[in-house]
Amino acid sequence: MKNRRYRIEETVQERFIRMPYALFANPQYKPLTPKAKILYALLLDRMTLSIKHGWKNENGEVYLIYPRETIADLLGMQPKTVSNAFKELHDAKLIEEERPGCGRSNRIYVLHAEMAADDAEKFSVDMDSNNESDSDKELEKYERYMQMCKNDTHCIPETPENEVLTPSSAPEPLSLLPIQKGNNDASRKVKMTLEKSQNDLRETSKLPTIHTDLNQTDFIQTEGRDVRTPLPSMQNTVNSALQLFAEKCPSLPQPITIGWTPNHTERVYHQLEFLSQQHCSLDTLFTQVERSDFLTGRVAGYDKRVFRADIDWITRPDNASKILTGKYDTSPTVRPQDKPNHDIEAYERDCENLILEATEGLNAN
Repeated sequence: MKNRRYRIEETVQERFIRMPYALFANPQYKPLTPKAKILYALLLDRMTLSIKHGWKNENGEVYLIYPRETIADLLGMQPKTVSNAFKELHDAKLIEEERPGCGRSNRIYVLHAEMAADDAEKFSVDMDSNNESDSDKELEKYERYMQMCKNDTHCIPETPENEVLTPSSAPEPLSLLPIQKGNNDASRKVKMTLEKSQNDLRETSKLPTIHTDLNQTDFIQTEGRDVRTPLPSMQNTVNSALQLFAEKCPSLPQPITIGWTPNHTERVYHQLEFLSQQHCSLDTLFTQVERSDFLTGRVAGYDKRVFRADIDWITRPDNASKILTGKYDTSPTVRPQDKPNHDIEAYERDCENLILEATEGLNAN
């Protein structure tokens, strides 16, 4: 009997953050950026935690305690971007904040997203009509194409899926349109286009047959849909690297693969495979990252911005090479020429030399 019990990763994968339709239906919220709308949905989801802890004021109104730094790490945004999104929600009157003082975090009150009945009805009708219109257009386009293929002798004939076109089975060359004599540029263009089509068709018939073993590809193709799913071997390699990353780099946010696209997983997998071929130890690489104050965000860079490396950035070959050669070992916050001089004796000697130079100048005059 197949095990039907939920595991922790399956429980997290089936959690979703809801986004109110009012953010799209109400014209008042149209100017909001997608980042502000995502932030509002995240704050709404956070209210379940506030209810669990009983965070409410004397009027029974639920508030959130959610530091901006935590939100920035979760959403993968810069703190300034999160602050701008908060300002948008303030201006749209979707949140309010109270400052309790004494260095404590602000209390965030999430407000209801308003939507008039007329706006809701219009939005619902528009959504349904757009979906039906798109479906009707696609169906009409397909039927028109099939009808054209029945009536048009130049339509490409249907061939079995595994049949390879040969010179004998290739479609007949396109017949040239009647070309009028004279210096007609349009006529010459038509003739050149048709001749090029014939040449391309002849070249295509000479191409060798390509046999692809679908069992050797890195992705599973779902029948009937264009959906790619990473193979278990690829996913296991990435998961092992993520687990090692979490152990060796506790100063960095814990990696979460939820929301990764197949292309993202594929890119990280191939980066890991390349490092393995170069005999690069992930243990050593992640240890070097944890030692770097800059890569872990413990100090800011020259531009005063805090950077936190993730596994995608770290495993890129050029970045991994710089990390292993010690490029990020030293803190870049203070440039060598800007380092303060705390040598008191040297400072006193400089002062004495300045006084002597000034005295000699006065005596010379």
